Amino acid sequence: NFQTSVELPAGMPSVSHADHILLMGSCFAENIGRQLMDAGFQLDLNPFGILYNPLSVSSALREIIRNKGNNKQDLFAYKDLWHSPMHHALFSAFTPEETLNTINSRLHHAYKKLPELNWLMVTMGTAYVYKQKESGQGIANCHQLPESHFLRYRLSVEEIVEDYTALITEMSALNPDLKWLLLSEPDPSYTRRDARQPVKQIDSAARHRPIATTVPGASVLFPLL
Repeated sequence: NFQTSVELPAGMPSVSHADHILLMGSCFAENIGRQLMDAGFQLDLNPFGILYNPLSVSSALREIIRNKGNNKQDLFAYKDLWHSPMHHALFSAFTPEETLNTINSRLHHAYKKLPELNWLMVTMGTAYVYKQKESGQGIANCHQLPESHFLRYRLSVEEIVEDYTALITEMSALNPDLKWLLLSEPDPSYTRRDARQPVKQIDSAARHRPIATTVPGASVLFPLL
């Protein structure tokens, strides 16, 4: 048998080609998003690029909600390129103007699509977060800066739950019919129990009652553990 049979949970909401989808998060989001687009689904994929931890995703979503345009002060120059600590390296360019044009055009497009979204799908790869030592700002990408520039810590289940309960409430005010699909993604290379723990924290947070009941009937978990 060269196929893996997957049985979906009973009563799980369906996704159709008529639905508008925003898919954000880790490499899994990127891979499944490409397949969905190839299959003809209406999809906005990772408007900030690949993001791995829950706080990077929630920060990006809040910037989309507020239609927060970036400016040169939000960037830094390193190794001949201008980077955003909130974005994947695909947004980096040789001039700040080019970087900002790509960042802001993707953000504004995502913002305009918010009212008509049917699904927001989020995949998370780790509960570890990095903060800049100097500013205390959480980042989504270090862009190969030395590790000494950052503090690394692990989010607790309670921190993830509190953040996403507030985020879902905020987004529901803009789009009451929005459905959420939260996915936890383990790295197949994780073999040690301690290495898998950050992913298990995300899974536990997504199952947590405050998240599941913030938008009754609209918050769904499909764990990959």
